[in-house]
Amino acid sequence: MVFFAHTRQGYENYLSLGLTATAPLWVTANVLAEDELHGPELTVANVSIFSYTIDPGDTDAMAGAVLTIAEHHPGHTIWAEGMAVFD
Repeated sequence: MVFFAHTRQGYENYLSLGLTATAPLWVTANVLAEDELHGPELTVANVSIFSYTIDPGDTDAMAGAVLTIAEHHPGHTIWAEGMAVFD
């Protein structure tokens, strides 16, 4: 499973599951502070950061982000915070 978090709450949900060693995390540019990337919570995590923020109400941008993640993790389930399922 791959996690896509575009808010702080989504990131905290990811941490609460305790899967940092096994589930890659994708976040938008505004979710993590620079020092958090090198902090103890993410030392073993596979983290990718979009270089831009994504408005959760922009369904096209959200769908595009999920497609980008799917290109990098083919065949994996993507947990996308606050999104409807896309076919």
